[in-house]
Amino acid sequence: MSVSLRKWALLFGFFWLVCTPLRAYWVDYSLGQQVEQGYEALSKHRDKEAFEHFKQADADDNVLGTAFLGICYLEGRGTKVDYYQAKTYFDSVWRRLEAWRKQKGNTEDLAAGGLSPVKAATAYMLTDYGLATMAQKGLGVPKDPKKALKVYRQIIIESGANGMATFLNHGGLGIDPISDLMVGSVFKHIINLKLLQVTKFNKNMVAKEYTGKTLYQIGMAYKMGIGTGKKRGKAKKFLEKAVEFGNEEAMQALEGLE
Repeated sequence: MSVSLRKWALLFGFFWLVCTPLRAYWVDYSLGQQVEQGYEALSKHRDKEAFEHFKQADADDNVLGTAFLGICYLEGRGTKVDYYQAKTYFDSVWRRLEAWRKQKGNTEDLAAGGLSPVKAATAYMLTDYGLATMAQKGLGVPKDPKKALKVYRQIIIESGANGMATFLNHGGLGIDPISDLMVGSVFKHIINLKLLQVTKFNKNMVAKEYTGKTLYQIGMAYKMGIGTGKKRGKAKKFLEKAVEFGNEEAMQALEGLE
């Protein structure tokens, strides 16, 4: 789950998507017809139908379909639970996205071809979420709650809640851009939940849902002391933000913190 493989794609992915103003007419929000149909079926609990759509998307070389196959095997949606298969699909996403990144050569070419930055960033999100969940619970991989929490937090940072962005958006040091970037990098692991606004995810419902799921996992980690010490205040903040993203489990989890 090394973050080095996704830096350039994510630079043009979620950071670009939620941290800067966008003009909708030149941003490709499409996740692919098969993926969109599969996600709709999944949301309506037509799991077998969804699974078939994701298989076709994977066959059509849509890495987001591959990521969803990993989720299906992890959660037993439309197929039997199989952690080996889940990890196999998640690993495939990483290999294919890294090969794509190298083929494009630089960030100026990321929007070319069939894989848009938004689609790539969404695939990374699902893959990281799946691998973190496996590590947190020891599902087919060594149990490592601390590592899982670190990945969950990184997902949220890369989804827009970037402390470095907060620093830079407030003018930095006001000396010069290089100094601001160097000092701002100190804040790159800090999460600012105020930057996560639900309305900015309305054109990518997959990202919206999995941002909510990730916020819930972080909130529960702080509430239950999973991979960290129990921190009631932090748990409440993350769970409240998860509720804003429509996560129903977070609503129930908040009851014990009120």
